[in-house]
Amino acid sequence: MKLRRDPLSHPWLFVAIAALYAFSIPWWFGAGRPSIVLGLPSWAVISLACTFAVSCLVSFAARRLWDDGKD
Repeated sequence: MKLRRDPLSHPWLFVAIAALYAFSIPWWFGAGRPSIVLGLPSWAVISLACTFAVSCLVSFAARRLWDDGKD
């Protein structure tokens, strides 16, 4: 029996992407002056890091979890 390789058979992928998107939204940061990290406000650095993590996760899914027919 051949295992199915597509993203729909891996629900953790969608949960991880949704969590990263939710964490990247800066609405949960408190009021006041934000701390500066690498010359940017901390919320901007966290948003950029989460966006990068989403792109890495999607790249991993496209490379490892999809069957492209070359097996």
